[in-house]
Amino acid sequence: MLKRILIPVDGSDSAREAFDFVASRKSWLESDAPVLTLLNVEPTIPAHLASAFSIFDREAYAAAQAAAVFKKLGIDKAELPAEPEKKVVSSNDAGEAIAKYAAQSEAEMIVMGARGNSMIEGVFLGSVSQSVIVKSKTPLMIVHPQSAPKKASLKVGIAVDGSDYGMAAVDFIIRAKNFFGANAEFVVITVVPDYAGLIANYMSAMASKIVPSVPDMEAEEYEKIVKPVVDKLNAAGLKASGVQLKGRPGKMLADYTAEHLDMIVAGSHGKGNLKALVIGTTARDLAANLRKPLILIRI
Repeated sequence: MLKRILIPVDGSDSAREAFDFVASRKSWLESDAPVLTLLNVEPTIPAHLASAFSIFDREAYAAAQAAAVFKKLGIDKAELPAEPEKKVVSSNDAGEAIAKYAAQSEAEMIVMGARGNSMIEGVFLGSVSQSVIVKSKTPLMIVHPQSAPKKASLKVGIAVDGSDYGMAAVDFIIRAKNFFGANAEFVVITVVPDYAGLIANYMSAMASKIVPSVPDMEAEEYEKIVKPVVDKLNAAGLKASGVQLKGRPGKMLADYTAEHLDMIVAGSHGKGNLKALVIGTTARDLAANLRKPLILIRI
């Protein structure tokens, strides 16, 4: 069960979309009774101005700014079973502040809006979203404006490749199953290279001998990677099926999600502090191409 969700808010449309999506999960809100925390990160008053304010003035200023953000969010009209917590922190690094608060409060998922539109604009997700990915291992859901489905039960993709990262995503799904709806459907997806195309392009002399065996190779990989995950989800009482795609993983996952799914869950590594690399090539490619909600599971 997901019992504590952190929703960073800043008055933007993307933050409102993230909040609205969480508020739309009615059956989960009623069954699991999670604590929803709205976190507003207010910039710290510059040092050369701080001396002109007492500590009480600075706190009052931050509280007033945050109150305006919460009012714009319109939480009073959301018809939630319980009123969300409202928290305010001051920091000039919003990503770090969100990651730190998530750890301190033991949040089980962060849900936030994305502003970046491509690999160039906003470095694929927006600087704050990306900073949270770098600095936090709390599962993170990225919601793009006007893209999150508001329906009772969702069709959810789970990207797997036989690694621990994929299994971490599966374990999260099972733990959080109520969040996705009573009749949710789960599609376990693995992506294999286009072996036949690669062989035809680079090994033309041998292609006629090797290409006929490609379907067997693909079937073996599917059985090894996807079937155990489908069986595990079914054993947990979830409706699951499997799909195998061919091509570049991030692009293929994004395209399949856009056409067939409401959202996708993917595990990802976090190696080092280079923001453009920290979530791995496939997850970065997926985030760059995807406009539907994405949940990233860090391990």
